[in-house]
Amino acid sequence: MQENMQKMPNAISFMKTFRPYMLVGIIIYTFLISIVTFISICVSMPDWQISKRIISLFMDAGAISDGNMVRFGMFVIGLNHASIIAAGVNVAGVIASGTNAGGVVAIGINAVGPIAIGVNAFGIIAIGCSAFGVVAIGKYAFGIYSLSYSPKGRGKHLLAPHRQDPEAIDFFRRWLPKLSSSLSTQ
Repeated sequence: MQENMQKMPNAISFMKTFRPYMLVGIIIYTFLISIVTFISICVSMPDWQISKRIISLFMDAGAISDGNMVRFGMFVIGLNHASIIAAGVNVAGVIASGTNAGGVVAIGINAVGPIAIGVNAFGIIAIGCSAFGVVAIGKYAFGIYSLSYSPKGRGKHLLAPHRQDPEAIDFFRRWLPKLSSSLSTQ
């Protein structure tokens, strides 16, 4: 009983420290994905009046449009494409952002890549809700080293309010120094 009483303030402290970073990340992520998805839909449906305006803005800057995507050098935005820098729906690239994104750095819903950020992120480093990876950070993180806000997070070395493994504490203390004050060293 005494041992549980000592761990409780650390769990509460951990949650209070982690929550602002999680909320800021969610707000930025939602804003970026909303913009990318909206522009992708507009590009794919060029008959809309707002789509015509957005496409003309891109074309005035030197972009090329072909109905499903708008290309501007290495950057492409639209549906079902691959490029060095890709944004949109069903995209692949070195840097990919949007819904169903795959790349070295993938940001979005169902992101897959060595560095994946977003909902259902899958990669070596995965950040987001339902993150799966060697290093996973998020509400429901699953990985070898996991930093989870929820008791549903799982990992070989887990850092969560309900479980703080020494290996996970050492690992995340090195990369996230602001969380150090809320971590127990037991």
